[in-house]
Amino acid sequence: RSGLIPHLLAGQGLTCTGTDTDPNQISIAQQFVASQTYPASPPSFVHQPDIRRAPLDDGSADIALVYDQLETHDNPVALLRDTHRVLADDGLIVILTQRQEHTQDPYESQRRYKAQELIMQVQGVRGWDILSDPNQGNPDHPLILIARKRRLPAGAAESPKESSPAEAAA
Repeated sequence: RSGLIPHLLAGQGLTCTGTDTDPNQISIAQQFVASQTYPASPPSFVHQPDIRRAPLDDGSADIALVYDQLETHDNPVALLRDTHRVLADDGLIVILTQRQEHTQDPYESQRRYKAQELIMQVQGVRGWDILSDPNQGNPDHPLILIARKRRLPAGAAESPKESSPAEAAA
């Protein structure tokens, strides 16, 4: 679960860290990558005992992949805020989330998004410039949204002005 994507990225020479709330998944991923060779360094894996805070230093990541996490996270806003915390200035967040179907079961345990809802969720957290339009793409596939952490001028407030929904959809 937490090992495949970091393994694939490290296979392309990227330095990456996978996190998981399940220590057994971390152990499985560590055992798998121990027998692999990588062009640079192997991926590292870190247990995340608290789903509200990634075990990464502030500003330590250039790219964060949030894959099928918003749907099930108790507080998706907190997840987005914490991702903002760990990203370096101008860092990217790539969100892949399940698309809401027209006939979604109201009792389903996952919260699925419409494209505009996802845009509004990210904009509501503040500090992001949305770079992609999740309305694009195959309606049968997950939504994909890419945003850049806004670089704040020295001494600027933590909550800079947001781009308008029209700007985000452009």
